[in-house]
Amino acid sequence: KTTSILCSLPVRRSSVVLAKFTATWLIMGAGFLFATAVVVLSPLSKFPLGEFLKVREILLALGLTSLGFAFVLPFIIRFGVTGLIIGLVVAQLFGVLFFASALIFGRENNVLRSALRAVIEGLRSLFHRDATPGYLAVLAAAVIVINAASFLVARALYLRREL
Repeated sequence: KTTSILCSLPVRRSSVVLAKFTATWLIMGAGFLFATAVVVLSPLSKFPLGEFLKVREILLALGLTSLGFAFVLPFIIRFGVTGLIIGLVVAQLFGVLFFASALIFGRENNVLRSALRAVIEGLRSLFHRDATPGYLAVLAAAVIVINAASFLVARALYLRREL
């Protein structure tokens, strides 16, 4: 119902998608600020604030969060909350597939386990690199490219959505 009312306004559908992505980024920023406030105000915090507010950590936090949103948001924009449920079911099916492949192929010769290890090692290398200007520029570019691709997919899906 909301979508049909929203699309009856004199606004292009791509503007609606852009507004949803902008709202998502504002929510991510607010979440990061909230997490920072918890670290600052908590007497039990083990993270010094100086470590938490480095450019690399901010880019990694926003980049990894936006990566999650980049995969989920096109489904939500196209199918609504049903899209979120579909995405969660697909994630569960991948979990079952990983588990079944581990049972069938064993732990050492498992192709999916090797792929998962490659992802884990890639993430480790992101967290353990020096914050050189080139690294930060590549990291920022990766965040922009991931979100731009997600926006283009979401816009294409939303343009095809029937009201």
